[in-house]
Amino acid sequence: MSKNMNESLLCRDCTHSRASWFAKLTKLSYGYTCHSPESWTKPVFDPVLGVTTPGSFSSCRSTRSGLGECGPEAKLWKPSSPKHLFLYLKHK
Repeated sequence: MSKNMNESLLCRDCTHSRASWFAKLTKLSYGYTCHSPESWTKPVFDPVLGVTTPGSFSSCRSTRSGLGECGPEAKLWKPSSPKHLFLYLKHK
């Protein structure tokens, strides 16, 4: 991970984060997906095979690692519950 990672803002506490019950139970970080509009990957047409790869949401891990819009400083993070409101205000 990056040195300037904001460690107080966790993806599991974000309103954009979604995970199955199995990913939450086993604490698999790759099971969490970011449902922010910025993390949507558009469908891509392959001209060689004539197949269109469907669009999908990126994992929270890849979005936070710097490959997506959120980045290490958690630009897209929004609290999922009121108890994280002060973290959000401190972040902004």
